[in-house]
Amino acid sequence: LERMCSIQSGAVSLFELQAPVAQLRQAVRKAGPVVTDNGNFILDVHVGKIYDPPAVEQLFKMIPGVIEVGVFSGMADEAWFGNEDGTIACRIPKSEMKKLD
Repeated sequence: LERMCSIQSGAVSLFELQAPVAQLRQAVRKAGPVVTDNGNFILDVHVGKIYDPPAVEQLFKMIPGVIEVGVFSGMADEAWFGNEDGTIACRIPKSEMKKLD
């Protein structure tokens, strides 16, 4: 994470927080952290709003020991959200909306 912060502190901000907050994901039905089938740990990193998802995804993947990330940039044209009140919302990036015109 220190490496990310030093890259982040350059001329362009990739995400909102100056210092990302990382937590080892804890298991719910057992004591200790979540362990994947391959024996890896899951680290949840909160960076605030992401300004450049592809760049942040690449930045995370360049960190030694990182196997996969959950940014998923460029994988979908739209996102669907189920809300607490039972409604469903769909969001389409502005770049995709221009293609629909």
